[in-house]
Amino acid sequence: MPTLVVPTGVRSPGWRSDLGLHSALGSLEELPEGWRCELPSIPDNPFGNMLVLRGAPGARTPQAVAALFDDHFGATEVTQLCVGWDDPGADASTLAPFIAQGFQAIDDVALAFEGAELDTGRTATGGDVRLRRLDLGIETARVLACELAVDARRATPYGPVAVRRSVAWSRAVLAVGDTADGKEGEPTAGSEIGGWYGAEVDGQVVATLGIVSVGGHGRLQSVGTHPSHRNRGIGSALLAWAWRDAAARLDLDRLLLITSRDGDAERFYRRMGFRRTGGNLGVLRAV
Repeated sequence: MPTLVVPTGVRSPGWRSDLGLHSALGSLEELPEGWRCELPSIPDNPFGNMLVLRGAPGARTPQAVAALFDDHFGATEVTQLCVGWDDPGADASTLAPFIAQGFQAIDDVALAFEGAELDTGRTATGGDVRLRRLDLGIETARVLACELAVDARRATPYGPVAVRRSVAWSRAVLAVGDTADGKEGEPTAGSEIGGWYGAEVDGQVVATLGIVSVGGHGRLQSVGTHPSHRNRGIGSALLAWAWRDAAARLDLDRLLLITSRDGDAERFYRRMGFRRTGGNLGVLRAV
């Protein structure tokens, strides 16, 4: 089955998956220091425009890291400096010198599920819930309405422009390797590289997520439930249903996601059967 290619030599499962996913529509270059990923279509996506360096954070000073990023992205339109370290076991305390210089810490974990049946722990409630694979090529507006509502309730919203760019990027990723009948370059509900899934209540899309094959494993993306339909088991029901569909259709046996360490989202996924498989450590700073 088609899958997005991941770089060789990257030890961290999370950064390896990130680089494969975000370089699908951009470029990925291996450097002596590590890897450079550039995603020109979304200049404000830091994880699409970043360096992943070999070794641990303590190998370079914050000033040296900033200079290295500028060397590789000085002529590129980006809104944030984003650097990660390919050290799955690194401790966030090693980022202290960067925090002191005004950087924001990235302290995420990669969670993986192996198997076919996720544990939802409950039945979805709150009306007649319909779970299905969406056609992101023609249902963009419905997906976008849900994702804008989800973003508006975040503690730090990405904003409408970033959400629209993200949905457009997701459409383009699903179109990679799409051999279904339809317009060339447009994703369909039967995309061979992945799928976008939704839960509907009374005809409204109230939860969405995507699963893309990256390096032969499923990669979970853009999980969100409309604020007015949360705490009803809809999101977990959609995830379990979507994984069954994607695993069978794309011949996948492992599902990976990236989320903040020790947050509510990690606790939610671990209740469903996900387990830690490494860390994503890095820093962000506006440029």
